[in-house]
Amino acid sequence: MITQSTADQDEDDDEGSDLYCVGYDLAEAGEHGRAVVVFTRSAELGYADALHALGNSLRELGRTEEAVRAFTDAEAAGVTESVLNLGHALRQLDDLAGAAEAYQRAREAGDPRAAMCLADVWRSLGDADGARALLEGSAAAGDAWSAGELAVWMLQDLDHDLGAVQVGGRVESLLRQAVDVDGDARADLARVLRHRGELDEAESLLRTGHADGHTDCSITLALLLEEDRGDVAGAEQVLRAAADADELSAWNNLALLLRDQGRLLEAEDALRRGVRGGDALAAENLRELRRDHRRQLGRAHRRARRRVQEPVVPAS
Repeated sequence: MITQSTADQDEDDDEGSDLYCVGYDLAEAGEHGRAVVVFTRSAELGYADALHALGNSLRELGRTEEAVRAFTDAEAAGVTESVLNLGHALRQLDDLAGAAEAYQRAREAGDPRAAMCLADVWRSLGDADGARALLEGSAAAGDAWSAGELAVWMLQDLDHDLGAVQVGGRVESLLRQAVDVDGDARADLARVLRHRGELDEAESLLRTGHADGHTDCSITLALLLEEDRGDVAGAEQVLRAAADADELSAWNNLALLLRDQGRLLEAEDALRRGVRGGDALAAENLRELRRDHRRQLGRAHRRARRRVQEPVVPAS
């Protein structure tokens, strides 16, 4: 029987690792089509982590069934972090039973987000009591992700009435338990505090979330700065930073801020950027802007064209 020599295997391992790094850089740059090719070759050389990365890029491309196969192969190869993503992919395919099984395996493997995901699937399958009991038990055991999810469900029970959240009560305690891992919980806690007028702590929470790239924190921070602090320039800076970091909804919010300042051409440009990214709300607001400010936009465009066309007079 012919077997591969140890030296040949080591060479394949090195090449697989190198290819994985190349694929990772491509995926980070959003070039998932090219990343798929590289990750596939890396996996063929026996680099198991490439299967996980392959599944992620395939999901980004909407090739979910292929992603399921990649995550399944990754799990078989011992990449335990793929099990949670397998559950996500199965859920995208509306295979809730399969997703629940994957999340249960991820939970048994120690993934800290698995209980939260499993509870959400159970609730979708009609077992709301079992789902809530799972979150309650996991949160009590110190699971921050489950605490954040349970707090969201409790806010839903309150119809998101922030005034109904008791100071130091259960909802606030759960949100505080989750803030270090869950950007949504951080934003929700900041909204509760903002509603009470506790602006300093709310702003501090939101600035941390904004720095971490959490869209909801960025949008809420901009609202706080504009509406509560009167810092329109600061709000604009936050939204531009978020938009430049590819947070799609930030373009829409930036446009509304610019519109309210009468900076209609800049608002139109921001909405166009949101539309190019696929933001349906930005498309609706762009139509409204052009309808409601047709004359002002027309004059602004003409003035902009005249400025471009004005000859430059050389200095004497």
